[in-house]
Amino acid sequence: MSESSGRDGIRGTIDADSIAGWTEPVSPTFFDFPSSGAVHPGQIVMVGVPFDGLSTERAGSAEAPRVLRLWTTKVGVHSVRDERTHDRRAAAGIDAGDVIVDRFKPASNFERIVGCVREVAEQGGIPLLVGGDHSITYPAVSAMAARVPGLRLVQIDAHHDATDPEEWACRYNHGTFIRNLIQDGALHGEHVVQIGVRDFQWSASGA
Repeated sequence: MSESSGRDGIRGTIDADSIAGWTEPVSPTFFDFPSSGAVHPGQIVMVGVPFDGLSTERAGSAEAPRVLRLWTTKVGVHSVRDERTHDRRAAAGIDAGDVIVDRFKPASNFERIVGCVREVAEQGGIPLLVGGDHSITYPAVSAMAARVPGLRLVQIDAHHDATDPEEWACRYNHGTFIRNLIQDGALHGEHVVQIGVRDFQWSASGA
């Protein structure tokens, strides 16, 4: 799977046909990125997470990875400023495919997300996850926090996502991940910056 760790500036290899059995290849890829190859330090590795089973509202966000990839094929590649046509495959990125999800086993999905993020980070890449409902942020950030002490999180959202799980009778869902990260010790509360919050909580327990 890996040639070497990317932490010291040495590139590794992502086999996107199957990142340790956690992902499956897709077509088209994000901006025509290759689906495997050498990962250079700081290179983006896109991973789709087509899962919305922990949304308490309308489903549908599981389609986002597929739709986003499709629309990137409609972005032009000719630069008027540079007066030349660019090769999108030469961009700094790899599309590692979609996490293999099981709608009825959220815990298994979380484990796969953690594994994917850890694999990408170990190769020196920057994991770019596209969901999916907001619950996938919990395993993704948890995996990075385990590698980066004192990790900071900037959340751009209309909601706090710190709802008391008891209000939904579900400890982990799309509206609880900030609370989960803090209560489970992945992040310190003072290391979370929230931008754009405009919503009310259901009760004072979410404040």
